[in-house]
Amino acid sequence: MNDDVSQIGHHIAQNCLAVRFRLLHRLLTKLYDDALRPFGLRVSQSNILVALEHHGPIRGIDLARILRLDASTLSRDLERLIAKQWVCASRGSGRSQYLEVTPLGKSLIEQTAPAWSRAQNAARDLLSESLADRIISVVDQLWASDDAEPSAASPPNGNASRPVASPETSASESPRPPATESGKLAISDPQSE
Repeated sequence: MNDDVSQIGHHIAQNCLAVRFRLLHRLLTKLYDDALRPFGLRVSQSNILVALEHHGPIRGIDLARILRLDASTLSRDLERLIAKQWVCASRGSGRSQYLEVTPLGKSLIEQTAPAWSRAQNAARDLLSESLADRIISVVDQLWASDDAEPSAASPPNGNASRPVASPETSASESPRPPATESGKLAISDPQSE
């Protein structure tokens, strides 16, 4: 039995995608957080700010759905963004509140864009251009598949429930083939399957 457990442990340690993506998440988050720290912003807060600018004004529950965040995670970051007057909440119909970026928040987005671009370039260098493009493509496909499902409420401005594309890519660009040199974390191209 101990040999079986040892083999199972070895197999999981050698093949677990979750542990590898969690490592990548920590490395990439550090790149962006370090770049945005001089502005008093973390990448998680920047993502919310940019999504609000793109989709807002929008209800918090709809923003959580778009960003695939649980309500408590979103609430913590929103509290900080509101306290710094980068986001404001305004009354909607009934009990709902709509969130939107303030002029101060819009200025912050503009000020942080060069730092974000440097972090984005460093992340693409770390991953490789082809793997970065493939990850973006796969995640976009996942978002698109979720968009096909009916939702309880859509944003008041009618924007699609998708995050903003990066400045380096557009929805019309086709992704490059996946990295295959090392064989690690290569994401298969569904078009070739």
